[in-house]
Amino acid sequence: MDYQRTNKVILIAALVFGVLSFVLAPVYASDSLKDKIDEIVQAEVDFDLFSGTVVVADHGNIIYSTAVGEANKESHTPNSLETRFNISSVQKTFIATVIMQLAQSGEIELTNPLKKYFPDCPYSTADRIQIQHLLNHSSGLGDYRDDPEYQARSEEFKTIDEVLPFVYKIEPAFDPGEKMEYSNAGFLYIKAIIERVTGKSLKENLTERIFRPLGMENTVMFIGGDSLENRAIGHNRREDGEGYVRESSEPAAYAGGGIYTTGRDLLLFDQALYGEKLLDAKHKEVMFTPVGPRPFVAFGWFVVPWGGTTVVMHSGGSGGFSTEFRRYPEKNLTIIVNSNYGGEAAHNLTNTVEA
Repeated sequence: MDYQRTNKVILIAALVFGVLSFVLAPVYASDSLKDKIDEIVQAEVDFDLFSGTVVVADHGNIIYSTAVGEANKESHTPNSLETRFNISSVQKTFIATVIMQLAQSGEIELTNPLKKYFPDCPYSTADRIQIQHLLNHSSGLGDYRDDPEYQARSEEFKTIDEVLPFVYKIEPAFDPGEKMEYSNAGFLYIKAIIERVTGKSLKENLTERIFRPLGMENTVMFIGGDSLENRAIGHNRREDGEGYVRESSEPAAYAGGGIYTTGRDLLLFDQALYGEKLLDAKHKEVMFTPVGPRPFVAFGWFVVPWGGTTVVMHSGGSGGFSTEFRRYPEKNLTIIVNSNYGGEAAHNLTNTVEA
């Protein structure tokens, strides 16, 4: 997500309040609401604009859910509510939760500098870039995925350390904390810090700290080439606009992708963030509080006040997938849209529902 897309996310979030007022009205569980959402989803399907799942919940109770389209167009396997989708950058919400757990246990400080964990890091600002700068995209780092060599070899890399040399090439564009620029490189460092502090892989950390305790049985950190049941295949629209073709490459597990999950499992994560099973109240407040040069960027989340409520969210999109994960903590309302159509498929569907 670049700054332009971030602005779009915020703009779309502004439209959310209209549907909130409707969904939270006394008739929120009525058949008329379900029919209205179903009508919108079906219209997207009829025009072949959406393939995936939609889950809407109030206080953890699912008030609408559906699965449409095909998980694999070659085998004509239909999507189901058990189909796993790559959630791309929505994984940053999980990564942020793990790093906050380490802060809670005293194993790290959010003010620790990058140089502490990467003494060979060549940046002139490596001793001033702090963990908190990596978390709220104010480190000055860009996106190593733009590197031509990385693009040519991305599917070869199975560990974070294999990717770090490409990140080292990125000289920061500004001093830490000066401004906000969405950075996958910053979050790659966060993942590497998690591994170095715990002595365990990112996959082990996510499984042991979040997936298993919450009963997220359909959620995995998937390394390309592994076997995975109920996996959706990413698709992108053909250049001529007529239909979709299978994405040729797997979203890199240690870049913006890697976590495959379902809408129902994401709801388990969402609900756990209301209690203290994952984080205590103090560290949740830190994670969800916007800080730094942009007033809507928190630690691994975008937090937008609107119309008397707050939208806490993250979007994801890569490798023929798109995801929208939106939370409204004052109302305990959740909207989760997963799609195996790339581009703006999930984004646009959510926008249509909200409008």
